[in-house]
Amino acid sequence: MDWNFLDFVMERKGFDARWRKWILGCLSSVSFSIIINEKDRRHFSSSRGVRQGDPLSPFLFILVADAMSRRIQRGLEEESLCPLSVGSSRLTLSHLQFADDTLIFGEFEDQNWINILEIIKHFCEASGLKINIEKSSLVGINCEPAECERLAGSLGCQKVEWPISYLGMPLGDNLRSKSFWDPVLSKVAKRLAGWKRGFLSKDEKLTLIQSVLSALPTYYMSVFKMPIGVVGDLEKIMRNFFWEGFEKKKGRVAVAWDVCVRPKEKGGLGIGGLVEKNKALLAKWLWRFPLETDELWHKVIAAIYGFQVNGWDPGAAPGRTLRSPWKYIYSVHEFYKRCK
Repeated sequence: MDWNFLDFVMERKGFDARWRKWILGCLSSVSFSIIINEKDRRHFSSSRGVRQGDPLSPFLFILVADAMSRRIQRGLEEESLCPLSVGSSRLTLSHLQFADDTLIFGEFEDQNWINILEIIKHFCEASGLKINIEKSSLVGINCEPAECERLAGSLGCQKVEWPISYLGMPLGDNLRSKSFWDPVLSKVAKRLAGWKRGFLSKDEKLTLIQSVLSALPTYYMSVFKMPIGVVGDLEKIMRNFFWEGFEKKKGRVAVAWDVCVRPKEKGGLGIGGLVEKNKALLAKWLWRFPLETDELWHKVIAAIYGFQVNGWDPGAAPGRTLRSPWKYIYSVHEFYKRCK
């Protein structure tokens, strides 16, 4: 990262001169030392800024990356970029940024593609940052595969077919298929493999189920509705782990699992059922919808599905699609109304 560019960005954002001097001092004074045979060798300076893992690094990166976001926004104002239009209201979607991940949307036109590459090129030259072409990809939406191949080849990146993954979340796949949930099941099995379950007491196993195993699927369950078959597989894993004896021998099941998942005040162990947890996580989006009218996700849902007659609740997704997360989020609408 170019330190002069960073200083320029911080100045434009209103950072005080003393604060900017401190930040640049942190970047220019970094040094490392290697321990060999338990002896500390001489220090050497760094040419890349702060140390790896320093919490200051992502903060500074986001400040610099915001400059590209503003450049894209100026391109929209100058009408040199053609963003993606969403829904009947023609909501424009140009890009999304999360830390060092940037997702750019646009029409499949040669001039639009050239303008996007020019913005990226100028940003890299000014900031000193470089794009990892090997990790970059081009995804077509209702486009000819040959066109995608041609445009991807002009940049040197790879062309990716649907479904894709973004921030660890699968997109464009059949949400009801069991293979969609294989990463969750694999993650649970991998976590179990490292535990010496035969040496754990029932209280210790209960704590691990509540704090670890029940929490692993939360990221998926906060957006997608879990099929009953997957729920059964996960609860079977938890049940076997809880009642399992020494050396993976099946222990005696003293209480039905339906009783174990009940709250403690109702005679259970307070584990909580996955179905109810999944419904609560999905219903949270319906609760947030009328409260976050300025958020991008609200605008996208409103542009695609509209509103109900009351004017604030979101509309339902068409029943024919198997790949729309909103269809399954809206399916808990009755559950959400009973909880209000």
